[in-house]
Amino acid sequence: MKNKENKTKIVLAITSTFCLGFLKGQSKFLNDNGFDVYLFSPDGDGLVEYEKRENCTVVRIPYKREISIFSDIKCLFITIKHLKRIQPDIINVGTPKSGLIGVLAGRIVGIKNRIFTLRGLRSTAEPEGTTKNIVEFMEKLTHKLASKVISITPSMADYAIKNNILAKDKAVVLAKASSNGIDTLRFNPLNKSNSIVSDLKTEFNIQENDFIVGFVGRVVKSKGIEDIYNAFLNIESKYKNLKILIIGPIEDTSDAIDKNILKEMELNPRIILTGQRKKVEFFYQLMNVFSLPSHNFREGFGNVAMEASASSIPIIVTRESGCQDAVVNNVTGKLINPLKPNELSNAIEFYIENKEQAINHGINGVKFANDFFTNQTIWNAQLEFYKKLLK
Repeated sequence: MKNKENKTKIVLAITSTFCLGFLKGQSKFLNDNGFDVYLFSPDGDGLVEYEKRENCTVVRIPYKREISIFSDIKCLFITIKHLKRIQPDIINVGTPKSGLIGVLAGRIVGIKNRIFTLRGLRSTAEPEGTTKNIVEFMEKLTHKLASKVISITPSMADYAIKNNILAKDKAVVLAKASSNGIDTLRFNPLNKSNSIVSDLKTEFNIQENDFIVGFVGRVVKSKGIEDIYNAFLNIESKYKNLKILIIGPIEDTSDAIDKNILKEMELNPRIILTGQRKKVEFFYQLMNVFSLPSHNFREGFGNVAMEASASSIPIIVTRESGCQDAVVNNVTGKLINPLKPNELSNAIEFYIENKEQAINHGINGVKFANDFFTNQTIWNAQLEFYKKLLK
Protein backbone atom coordinates (compact mmCIF):
# COMPACT_ATOMS: atom_id res chain seq x y z
CA MET A 1 0.00 0.00 0.00
CA LYS A 2 1.17 3.52 -0.74
CA ASN A 3 2.18 5.86 2.03
CA LYS A 4 -0.51 8.40 2.90
CA GLU A 5 1.38 11.27 1.30
CA ASN A 6 1.65 9.36 -2.00
CA LYS A 7 -2.00 8.46 -2.23
CA THR A 8 -4.45 10.05 -4.63
CA LYS A 9 -6.54 12.54 -2.69
CA ILE A 10 -10.32 12.50 -2.99
CA VAL A 11 -12.91 14.62 -1.22
CA LEU A 12 -16.44 13.30 -0.69
CA ALA A 13 -19.18 15.56 0.67
CA ILE A 14 -22.69 15.20 2.09
CA THR A 15 -25.19 17.71 3.47
CA SER A 16 -26.30 15.64 6.46
CA THR A 17 -25.01 12.67 8.45
CA PHE A 18 -28.37 11.07 7.58
CA CYS A 19 -26.66 10.45 4.22
CA LEU A 20 -23.74 8.46 5.67
CA GLY A 21 -25.52 5.31 4.54
CA PHE A 22 -24.92 6.40 0.94
CA LEU A 23 -21.17 6.07 1.61
CA LYS A 24 -21.02 3.12 3.99
CA GLY A 25 -17.91 1.08 3.22
CA GLN A 26 -16.99 3.26 0.25
CA SER A 27 -14.33 5.37 1.97
CA LYS A 28 -12.59 2.30 3.38
CA PHE A 29 -12.62 0.62 -0.03
CA LEU A 30 -11.05 3.69 -1.64
CA ASN A 31 -8.48 3.93 1.13
CA ASP A 32 -7.56 0.28 0.61
CA ASN A 33 -7.09 1.00 -3.09
CA GLY A 34 -4.64 3.87 -2.88
CA PHE A 35 -6.80 6.89 -2.03
CA ASP A 36 -6.51 9.36 0.82
CA VAL A 37 -10.17 10.07 1.57
CA TYR A 38 -11.59 13.26 3.09
CA LEU A 39 -15.26 13.59 3.99
CA PHE A 40 -16.83 17.07 4.18
CA SER A 41 -19.92 16.90 6.37
CA PRO A 42 -21.78 18.78 9.09
CA ASP A 43 -21.48 17.31 12.56
CA GLY A 44 -24.04 14.70 13.54
CA ASP A 45 -24.81 11.19 14.68
CA GLY A 46 -22.48 8.50 13.43
CA LEU A 47 -19.77 10.79 12.07
CA VAL A 48 -17.09 9.91 14.63
CA GLU A 49 -17.78 6.21 14.17
CA TYR A 50 -17.68 6.57 10.38
CA GLU A 51 -14.28 8.30 10.49
CA LYS A 52 -12.77 5.52 12.60
CA ARG A 53 -14.38 2.64 10.76
CA GLU A 54 -13.66 3.94 7.26
CA ASN A 55 -10.14 5.25 7.93
CA CYS A 56 -10.90 8.63 6.38
CA THR A 57 -10.44 12.25 7.51
CA VAL A 58 -13.63 14.08 8.42
CA VAL A 59 -13.78 17.83 7.86
CA ARG A 60 -16.78 19.35 9.63
CA ILE A 61 -18.56 22.01 7.56
CA PRO A 62 -22.01 23.23 8.74
CA TYR A 63 -23.97 22.64 5.51
CA LYS A 64 -27.75 23.07 5.83
CA ARG A 65 -30.31 21.12 3.81
CA GLU A 66 -32.57 24.12 3.16
CA ILE A 67 -31.61 27.39 1.45
CA SER A 68 -29.92 29.79 3.89
CA ILE A 69 -28.03 32.55 2.07
CA PHE A 70 -25.66 33.71 4.83
CA SER A 71 -24.94 30.18 6.03
CA ASP A 72 -24.39 28.96 2.47
CA ILE A 73 -21.94 31.76 1.67
CA LYS A 74 -20.06 31.01 4.89
CA CYS A 75 -19.92 27.29 3.98
CA LEU A 76 -18.65 28.17 0.50
CA PHE A 77 -15.67 30.07 1.94
CA ILE A 78 -14.97 27.28 4.45
CA THR A 79 -15.08 24.70 1.64
CA ILE A 80 -12.73 26.78 -0.51
CA LYS A 81 -10.29 27.10 2.40
CA HIS A 82 -10.15 23.34 2.97
CA LEU A 83 -9.90 22.49 -0.74
CA LYS A 84 -6.92 24.86 -1.05
CA ARG A 85 -5.31 23.16 1.94
CA ILE A 86 -5.95 19.58 0.79
CA GLN A 87 -5.48 20.08 -2.98
CA PRO A 88 -7.46 16.94 -3.91
CA ASP A 89 -7.12 15.18 -7.25
CA ILE A 90 -10.87 14.47 -7.33
CA ILE A 91 -13.94 15.75 -5.54
CA ASN A 92 -17.16 13.74 -5.60
CA VAL A 93 -19.96 15.61 -3.90
CA GLY A 94 -23.51 14.43 -3.41
CA THR A 95 -26.83 15.77 -2.07
CA PRO A 96 -27.98 19.16 -3.37
CA LYS A 97 -26.44 21.69 -0.96
CA SER A 98 -22.97 20.21 -0.47
CA GLY A 99 -23.07 19.38 -4.17
CA LEU A 100 -23.57 22.93 -5.40
CA ILE A 101 -21.18 24.45 -2.86
CA GLY A 102 -18.64 21.70 -3.51
CA VAL A 103 -18.47 21.99 -7.30
CA LEU A 104 -18.51 25.81 -7.12
CA ALA A 105 -15.66 25.82 -4.61
CA GLY A 106 -13.81 23.24 -6.71
CA ARG A 107 -14.20 25.41 -9.80
CA ILE A 108 -12.89 28.46 -7.93
CA VAL A 109 -9.90 26.54 -6.55
CA GLY A 110 -9.15 25.05 -9.98
CA ILE A 111 -9.79 21.35 -9.32
CA LYS A 112 -10.10 19.58 -12.65
CA ASN A 113 -12.12 16.52 -11.63
CA ARG A 114 -15.31 17.88 -10.06
CA ILE A 115 -17.87 15.10 -9.86
CA PHE A 116 -21.44 15.50 -8.71
CA THR A 117 -23.32 12.32 -7.81
CA LEU A 118 -26.95 12.84 -8.75
CA ARG A 119 -29.02 10.82 -6.28
CA GLY A 120 -32.34 12.48 -7.02
CA LEU A 121 -33.96 15.47 -8.72
CA ARG A 122 -35.68 17.44 -5.97
CA SER A 123 -37.23 19.82 -8.51
CA THR A 124 -39.50 17.04 -9.77
CA ALA A 125 -41.15 16.82 -6.33
CA GLU A 126 -41.86 20.54 -6.03
CA PRO A 127 -45.20 22.05 -7.13
CA GLU A 128 -45.11 24.62 -9.92
CA GLY A 129 -43.97 27.97 -8.61
CA THR A 130 -41.01 29.97 -7.30
CA THR A 131 -39.53 27.23 -5.12
CA LYS A 132 -39.54 24.73 -7.99
CA ASN A 133 -37.86 27.26 -10.29
CA ILE A 134 -35.15 28.02 -7.71
CA VAL A 135 -34.47 24.33 -7.04
CA GLU A 136 -34.29 23.50 -10.75
CA PHE A 137 -31.94 26.44 -11.34
CA MET A 138 -29.66 25.16 -8.56
CA GLU A 139 -29.68 21.66 -10.07
CA LYS A 140 -28.77 22.97 -13.52
CA LEU A 141 -26.04 25.19 -12.07
CA THR A 142 -24.56 22.29 -10.11
CA HIS A 143 -24.45 20.12 -13.24
CA LYS A 144 -22.93 22.96 -15.28
CA LEU A 145 -20.15 23.52 -12.73
CA ALA A 146 -19.37 19.80 -12.42
CA SER A 147 -16.95 18.21 -14.87
CA LYS A 148 -18.93 14.93 -14.74
CA VAL A 149 -22.29 13.96 -13.22
CA ILE A 150 -22.81 10.40 -12.02
CA SER A 151 -26.51 9.60 -12.25
CA ILE A 152 -27.29 6.66 -9.98
CA THR A 153 -29.81 5.30 -12.51
CA PRO A 154 -30.04 5.33 -16.31
CA SER A 155 -33.71 6.38 -16.19
CA MET A 156 -32.91 9.52 -14.18
CA ALA A 157 -30.04 10.39 -16.51
CA ASP A 158 -32.38 10.04 -19.50
CA TYR A 159 -35.01 12.24 -17.82
CA ALA A 160 -32.48 14.93 -16.85
CA ILE A 161 -31.00 15.02 -20.37
CA LYS A 162 -34.43 15.07 -22.06
CA ASN A 163 -35.56 17.97 -19.85
CA ASN A 164 -32.34 19.99 -20.31
CA ILE A 165 -31.33 19.63 -16.66
CA LEU A 166 -28.13 17.79 -17.54
CA ALA A 167 -25.88 17.88 -20.61
CA LYS A 168 -25.53 14.49 -22.29
CA ASP A 169 -21.73 14.70 -22.54
CA LYS A 170 -21.43 15.06 -18.76
CA ALA A 171 -23.72 12.18 -17.79
CA VAL A 172 -22.21 8.96 -16.42
CA VAL A 173 -23.96 5.81 -15.16
CA LEU A 174 -21.78 3.28 -13.35
CA ALA A 175 -22.59 -0.43 -13.48
CA LYS A 176 -26.34 -1.07 -13.75
CA ALA A 177 -27.47 1.51 -11.18
CA SER A 178 -27.14 2.60 -7.50
CA SER A 179 -24.76 4.98 -5.74
CA ASN A 180 -23.21 2.60 -3.22
CA GLY A 181 -24.64 -0.85 -3.81
CA ILE A 182 -26.27 -3.20 -1.31
CA ASP A 183 -24.69 -5.24 1.45
CA THR A 184 -26.30 -8.49 0.35
CA LEU A 185 -24.85 -10.35 3.34
CA ARG A 186 -26.77 -8.03 5.64
CA PHE A 187 -29.99 -8.17 3.63
CA ASN A 188 -30.20 -11.92 3.45
CA PRO A 189 -33.23 -14.26 3.30
CA LEU A 190 -31.66 -16.29 6.14
CA ASN A 191 -32.54 -13.41 8.48
CA LYS A 192 -36.04 -14.88 8.54
CA SER A 193 -34.97 -17.49 11.11
CA ASN A 194 -33.37 -14.93 13.45
CA SER A 195 -35.01 -14.57 16.86
CA ILE A 196 -35.17 -10.79 16.32
CA VAL A 197 -37.84 -11.40 13.67
CA SER A 198 -39.94 -13.38 16.16
CA ASP A 199 -39.56 -10.60 18.71
CA LEU A 200 -40.70 -8.01 16.17
CA LYS A 201 -43.78 -10.08 15.31
CA THR A 202 -44.66 -10.12 18.98
CA GLU A 203 -43.98 -6.38 19.39
CA PHE A 204 -46.28 -5.44 16.52
CA ASN A 205 -48.85 -8.21 16.97
CA ILE A 206 -48.20 -9.76 13.56
CA GLN A 207 -49.87 -13.15 13.19
CA GLU A 208 -48.70 -16.02 11.00
CA ASN A 209 -51.60 -15.64 8.56
CA ASP A 210 -51.25 -11.84 8.21
CA PHE A 211 -50.31 -10.49 4.80
CA ILE A 212 -47.90 -7.59 5.31
CA VAL A 213 -47.27 -4.84 2.76
CA GLY A 214 -44.10 -3.06 3.84
CA PHE A 215 -42.45 0.30 3.26
CA VAL A 216 -39.09 1.66 4.49
CA GLY A 217 -38.14 5.32 4.20
CA ARG A 218 -39.17 8.85 5.02
CA VAL A 219 -42.93 9.11 5.51
CA VAL A 220 -43.69 11.80 2.91
CA LYS A 221 -46.17 12.30 0.11
CA SER A 222 -43.74 11.97 -2.82
CA LYS A 223 -42.72 8.47 -1.73
CA GLY A 224 -46.32 7.33 -2.18
CA ILE A 225 -47.41 6.81 1.43
CA GLU A 226 -50.90 8.17 0.74
CA ASP A 227 -51.12 5.85 -2.28
CA ILE A 228 -50.23 2.85 -0.12
CA TYR A 229 -52.96 3.81 2.35
CA ASN A 230 -55.56 4.34 -0.39
CA ALA A 231 -54.61 1.03 -2.01
CA PHE A 232 -55.14 -0.61 1.40
CA LEU A 233 -58.59 0.99 1.69
CA ASN A 234 -59.51 -0.43 -1.74
CA ILE A 235 -59.13 -4.04 -0.58
CA GLU A 236 -59.15 -4.03 3.24
CA SER A 237 -62.69 -5.39 3.49
CA LYS A 238 -61.87 -8.26 1.12
CA TYR A 239 -58.68 -9.30 2.94
CA LYS A 240 -59.11 -9.13 6.71
CA ASN A 241 -55.54 -10.33 7.25
CA LEU A 242 -54.03 -7.45 5.24
CA LYS A 243 -51.79 -5.07 7.21
CA ILE A 244 -49.47 -2.19 6.28
CA LEU A 245 -46.04 -1.90 7.94
CA ILE A 246 -44.30 1.49 7.59
CA ILE A 247 -40.75 1.92 8.92
CA GLY A 248 -39.36 5.45 8.89
CA PRO A 249 -39.62 8.96 10.33
CA ILE A 250 -42.74 11.06 9.75
CA GLU A 251 -41.56 14.36 8.26
CA ASP A 252 -43.36 17.68 8.66
CA THR A 253 -42.11 19.48 5.56
CA SER A 254 -43.57 20.82 2.31
CA ASP A 255 -43.73 17.16 1.25
CA ALA A 256 -45.65 16.04 4.36
CA ILE A 257 -48.60 13.70 3.95
CA ASP A 258 -52.10 15.05 4.60
CA LYS A 259 -52.64 15.47 8.36
CA ASN A 260 -56.12 13.89 8.19
CA ILE A 261 -54.74 10.84 6.38
CA LEU A 262 -51.92 10.55 8.91
CA LYS A 263 -54.41 10.66 11.77
CA GLU A 264 -56.54 7.96 10.12
CA MET A 265 -53.47 5.79 9.69
CA GLU A 266 -52.41 6.27 13.30
CA LEU A 267 -55.87 5.23 14.52
CA ASN A 268 -56.16 2.19 12.23
CA PRO A 269 -55.04 -0.99 14.08
CA ARG A 270 -54.04 -2.59 10.77
CA ILE A 271 -51.58 0.20 9.92
CA ILE A 272 -48.29 -0.22 11.80
CA LEU A 273 -46.15 2.93 12.03
CA THR A 274 -42.86 2.07 13.72
CA GLY A 275 -40.97 5.35 13.30
CA GLN A 276 -37.28 5.27 12.43
CA ARG A 277 -35.70 1.98 13.47
CA LYS A 278 -32.29 0.36 13.39
CA LYS A 279 -31.61 -3.16 12.06
CA VAL A 280 -34.13 -2.75 9.24
CA GLU A 281 -32.79 -5.94 7.65
CA PHE A 282 -34.99 -7.89 10.07
CA PHE A 283 -38.09 -5.82 9.31
CA TYR A 284 -38.05 -6.97 5.68
CA GLN A 285 -38.62 -10.52 6.94
CA LEU A 286 -41.98 -9.40 8.37
CA MET A 287 -43.18 -8.47 4.87
CA ASN A 288 -44.93 -10.47 2.18
CA VAL A 289 -44.45 -7.69 -0.38
CA PHE A 290 -42.58 -4.38 -0.39
CA SER A 291 -43.86 -1.21 -2.05
CA LEU A 292 -42.16 2.07 -2.97
CA PRO A 293 -44.70 3.89 -5.19
CA SER A 294 -42.68 7.12 -5.54
CA HIS A 295 -44.13 9.91 -7.64
CA ASN A 296 -41.04 11.36 -9.32
CA PHE A 297 -37.26 11.44 -9.74
CA ARG A 298 -36.62 12.83 -6.28
CA GLU A 299 -36.37 9.07 -5.78
CA GLY A 300 -33.12 8.54 -7.65
CA PHE A 301 -32.98 4.77 -7.20
CA GLY A 302 -34.67 3.44 -4.09
CA ASN A 303 -32.01 1.47 -2.25
CA VAL A 304 -34.70 0.12 0.06
CA ALA A 305 -36.42 -1.60 -2.87
CA MET A 306 -33.19 -3.41 -3.70
CA GLU A 307 -32.68 -4.27 -0.03
CA ALA A 308 -36.13 -5.88 -0.09
CA SER A 309 -35.23 -7.82 -3.24
CA ALA A 310 -31.99 -9.01 -1.65
CA SER A 311 -34.15 -10.17 1.28
CA SER A 312 -36.29 -12.28 -1.11
CA ILE A 313 -39.33 -9.99 -0.97
CA PRO A 314 -41.24 -9.19 -4.20
CA ILE A 315 -41.36 -5.45 -4.81
CA ILE A 316 -43.90 -3.03 -6.30
CA VAL A 317 -42.37 0.20 -7.61
CA THR A 318 -43.29 2.97 -10.03
CA ARG A 319 -42.45 4.28 -13.46
CA GLU A 320 -41.38 7.94 -13.76
CA SER A 321 -39.01 7.54 -10.81
CA GLY A 322 -35.55 6.08 -10.37
CA CYS A 323 -36.86 3.05 -8.50
CA GLN A 324 -38.04 1.58 -11.83
CA ASP A 325 -34.40 0.51 -12.34
CA ALA A 326 -34.59 -1.63 -9.19
CA VAL A 327 -37.14 -4.08 -10.62
CA VAL A 328 -37.44 -6.52 -13.48
CA ASN A 329 -41.16 -6.29 -14.22
CA ASN A 330 -43.05 -9.55 -13.62
CA VAL A 331 -39.76 -11.24 -12.69
CA THR A 332 -38.67 -9.66 -9.39
CA GLY A 333 -41.81 -7.62 -8.81
CA LYS A 334 -44.37 -5.32 -10.40
CA LEU A 335 -43.95 -1.98 -12.15
CA ILE A 336 -46.95 0.36 -11.86
CA ASN A 337 -47.75 3.97 -12.70
CA PRO A 338 -47.31 6.62 -9.98
CA LEU A 339 -50.32 8.18 -8.27
CA LYS A 340 -52.47 5.16 -9.17
CA PRO A 341 -53.68 3.49 -5.94
CA ASN A 342 -55.91 1.16 -7.97
CA GLU A 343 -52.89 -0.23 -9.81
CA LEU A 344 -51.10 -0.67 -6.50
CA SER A 345 -54.03 -2.49 -4.89
CA ASN A 346 -54.27 -4.76 -7.97
CA ALA A 347 -50.57 -5.60 -7.65
CA ILE A 348 -50.94 -6.32 -3.92
CA GLU A 349 -53.96 -8.50 -4.63
CA PHE A 350 -51.98 -10.40 -7.26
CA TYR A 351 -49.42 -11.42 -4.64
CA ILE A 352 -52.11 -12.31 -2.10
CA GLU A 353 -53.78 -14.61 -4.60
CA ASN A 354 -50.61 -16.00 -6.20
CA LYS A 355 -48.37 -17.18 -3.38
CA GLU A 356 -46.14 -19.27 -5.65
CA GLN A 357 -45.49 -16.30 -7.94
CA ALA A 358 -44.68 -14.18 -4.90
CA ILE A 359 -42.10 -16.74 -3.77
CA ASN A 360 -40.59 -16.96 -7.27
CA HIS A 361 -40.33 -13.18 -7.62
CA GLY A 362 -38.61 -13.02 -4.24
CA ILE A 363 -36.09 -15.70 -5.26
CA ASN A 364 -35.45 -13.92 -8.57
CA GLY A 365 -34.91 -10.67 -6.66
CA VAL A 366 -32.15 -12.23 -4.56
CA LYS A 367 -30.29 -13.26 -7.73
CA PHE A 368 -30.83 -9.84 -9.35
CA ALA A 369 -29.46 -8.05 -6.28
CA ASN A 370 -26.41 -10.31 -6.00
CA ASP A 371 -25.64 -10.27 -9.73
CA PHE A 372 -25.72 -6.50 -10.23
CA PHE A 373 -26.06 -4.47 -7.04
CA THR A 374 -23.52 -5.59 -4.45
CA ASN A 375 -21.34 -2.95 -2.80
CA GLN A 376 -18.28 -4.47 -4.46
CA THR A 377 -19.82 -4.19 -7.93
CA ILE A 378 -20.54 -0.48 -7.52
CA TRP A 379 -17.24 0.32 -5.79
CA ASN A 380 -15.23 -1.42 -8.51
CA ALA A 381 -17.09 0.60 -11.16
CA GLN A 382 -16.33 3.82 -9.26
CA LEU A 383 -12.67 2.88 -8.92
CA GLU A 384 -12.31 2.25 -12.66
CA PHE A 385 -14.02 5.56 -13.39
CA TYR A 386 -11.64 7.45 -11.08
CA LYS A 387 -8.62 5.75 -12.64
CA LYS A 388 -9.74 6.85 -16.12
CA LEU A 389 -10.11 10.43 -14.91
CA LEU A 390 -6.57 10.41 -13.53
CA LYS A 391 -4.88 9.14 -16.69
